[in-house]
Amino acid sequence: MRKPVISVHLWTERFLGVEEAHRFLSMMRSLEGGKWTPDKWGHFEPIRNTFAAEAEDQVIRAWGEERKGRISNSIYFTKKNPALLLGVTNWKGKVPNLNYIWFDVEASEFSGSDGVVRLIRIITEFIVWSGAVYATAWQSNQRHHRSAPGNPTKRLDQLNWLTFLGYPYLSLLGEDRVRNCSFYSCERLSDGLLLTASESPDSPAITESNDLLLGLEACLDSGIFATEEYPEVPCRVPAFDLRQTVVQSSSSS
Repeated sequence: MRKPVISVHLWTERFLGVEEAHRFLSMMRSLEGGKWTPDKWGHFEPIRNTFAAEAEDQVIRAWGEERKGRISNSIYFTKKNPALLLGVTNWKGKVPNLNYIWFDVEASEFSGSDGVVRLIRIITEFIVWSGAVYATAWQSNQRHHRSAPGNPTKRLDQLNWLTFLGYPYLSLLGEDRVRNCSFYSCERLSDGLLLTASESPDSPAITESNDLLLGLEACLDSGIFATEEYPEVPCRVPAFDLRQTVVQSSSSS
């Protein structure tokens, strides 16, 4: 049986450019005293390039590579012990789009008495670094599961154990409405709210039933989440400010 995994996904209105790349590398080397510093990096599988201080310039060049006036790069990072697989996708093109970060880690790394606090602290670092407008995290044994194509510009697939709702979502839903839902925790973070549905991602209320998360979806607004009728029945989405992710034409510069 495969070991349980924690998955974390974040989206941002910001263009994750070279400045953010430098901050990202610094963050990865400092998280929990360097515990999560990657071993390898690369554009594609298999990921073979050694991640070391002397390779930083090469990582930065790959991160910021421009093709025909556009930037669309996916950089992957891995670590063997503790296990980590992380990806960053930055985008700046003619069509605006959110930039995207995700990572998977073994859930056993956060099973101790301080595990949830540590996990939330790491996720918080990524939210602040990226300026995320939406973030979500779950454990692979979570009962509630719904998958739908697209990203938050089109829909949210489901509510998970942890959710960060940035300013666009608070504007759409209303902060009072979010705070009045029966989340286990609700904390102000940057310009949004960081929410957890239960004490831990492997709580029985999460792994043995989908009732809790479905109830919280309904409280927030079921219309922002994909249903069986999606995409024929579209979801409500916030007004995102994606100006950083658009290449300005010569006529508009």
